[in-house]
Amino acid sequence: MHLQPRHRQLGLGGSCGVVPTGPANDSATIGLGKTVAVNTAQSIFTLLNAGTINIDASTFTLQGGGSTTNTGTINVGSGSTAALQMSNSIANSGGFINIANGSVLNQFTAAITGGTISTAGTGALVAFSNGGNILSGVTFSGLIDAATIANSRERIGNGMTLNGAVNIANGGIVSFYSTLGAANSIGGSGTFNLNDAGARLAIDGTGSTTLGSGITVRGQGNFGSPINVGGDNALTLNGMVSADVSGGTLNIVAPGNGGGSSFVNNGTLRAINGGTLLLSTNIASNLGSQIVAGAGSPVVQNGVILNVVINVSGTGSFQAISSGNNMLDGVNFTGTLDTATIANLRQRFTNGATLTAR
Repeated sequence: MHLQPRHRQLGLGGSCGVVPTGPANDSATIGLGKTVAVNTAQSIFTLLNAGTINIDASTFTLQGGGSTTNTGTINVGSGSTAALQMSNSIANSGGFINIANGSVLNQFTAAITGGTISTAGTGALVAFSNGGNILSGVTFSGLIDAATIANSRERIGNGMTLNGAVNIANGGIVSFYSTLGAANSIGGSGTFNLNDAGARLAIDGTGSTTLGSGITVRGQGNFGSPINVGGDNALTLNGMVSADVSGGTLNIVAPGNGGGSSFVNNGTLRAINGGTLLLSTNIASNLGSQIVAGAGSPVVQNGVILNVVINVSGTGSFQAISSGNNMLDGVNFTGTLDTATIANLRQRFTNGATLTAR
């Protein structure tokens, strides 16, 4: 089926291959119930999809300056490996984007809003080096790659359900962003992997950020300090933060730079496998939460107030730097408090403490 060169409209029912690219402002509409196979390289300025698009070509490009609305299904790599090159934003509410094994969605500088994104096998959403990359209110299953491309950027806002992994390395930064007091809740069963010393998981803006009970932040690098915009953010951890890379340090920093930020731990903060957990922000806690120093791993208090349960096991250690700002506020401490490793250590206790030798 050959249609007008500037606009290709595929109606109800049947199937048709998309014709080769026309002018720079080429557009296409795929109707409800229609299936379209893209089997040659294509470039689209405006795309409206209510049906199914199967991308079997090497590349399918959403041109910068254009727009895409997907209320149907886009399959990237349906039968062969392919790349969806995303330079305009996708309004994906009610839509599905499926990335097959070996295929990629390359996010150059654009947002995906709403809907469901899934990857299979080695398939991935690959973030490029642009602060305009945004995932807003999406459900994501599979892999977000913020490591392969140097200095990659990805911003997550308006909540996310994550069932899979986010890999961060090679100068990559992933940030949770809140605007005008907005709440940003991350649920599901997912892991943010900070895979080298420069990896960052940032928290931007004034609002609140909640990490659900199935969410884990692990590895080394920096968790908390803003990258795009400052503010006062209230971070609540219901899951786990794990410094688990031998010889590496995971630094937890205040989630915002406005002076009114807070961190409440309802889950577990831990150092294991020879990793170091550096606590550089005040932490309050609720019943059932804990800070754990596993065998051979130190937890280091970096001039902050901790109102927590602390468990030190085996050759693990709890240390404090030389700062008069260190304070253990009503703590329940089990194990050994290391007052020798760091020179001129300072520690204060307030509101009582329960100390138990192990």
